Amino acid sequence: MRDWRAAKKIARLEVNHVVPCIGKHGQLSCSHHLDNLETLCPACHRVETTAQRVAATAEREVVRAST
Repeated sequence: MRDWRAAKKIARLEVNHVVPCIGKHGQLSCSHHLDNLETLCPACHRVETTAQRVAATAEREVVRAST
């Protein structure tokens, strides 16, 4: 049992949205369809989420600068 608990912390997978569902987590939408989901290890999920946040921030800055 202790081995299982130790492995659970590192040997797990997480679900990532390919197209981010910003603001849609509590709603039923197409963002949660299987073709928009992928399975990643926690480290890769963290990298992917960070990249998506950076891209979204850059996009907001471009929109803000053009208005």
